[in-house]
Amino acid sequence: MELKKINKCIYYLESVRETDRPVLGYVLGENFSIMIDCGNSESHIDAFIKHLDDNHLPHLKYAFITHWH
Repeated sequence: MELKKINKCIYYLESVRETDRPVLGYVLGENFSIMIDCGNSESHIDAFIKHLDDNHLPHLKYAFITHWH
């Protein structure tokens, strides 16, 4: 699982098929940052936050859920 950079403001965390973890998006804004989708567990979100920290990116202020199972 790796945080991929699309451009200076758009990132995504790769999915993990074995644990059914979906792709998570991140948009770096001037005033705040957002997460697109919220993962499949608390540990998934913790991993996402660790990737933000490792890449010196600010924590998110909002999370947007695109769908629900």
